[in-house]
Amino acid sequence: MTSIVVPICYSCTRLHPGDNMVCDAYLEGIPEPIVMSEVDHRVPYAGDGGLTFEQDPDLPEPDNTVFEGATDE
Repeated sequence: MTSIVVPICYSCTRLHPGDNMVCDAYLEGIPEPIVMSEVDHRVPYAGDGGLTFEQDPDLPEPDNTVFEGATDE
């Protein structure tokens, strides 16, 4: 079984639309530790230029919900 946590990025005003996982803080791509929810980007992280998570008022707040699914058969 595989588990994933939805990144807080999806509730952030700084996330750019599209499939590339880029934002105002990381124009070349959001670092894997943030995307994988290994670090909380509500606090500064290397290379973010002081731009941390900013809640989009039109989206639900992140809750670190873990989604579990079947592994490859």
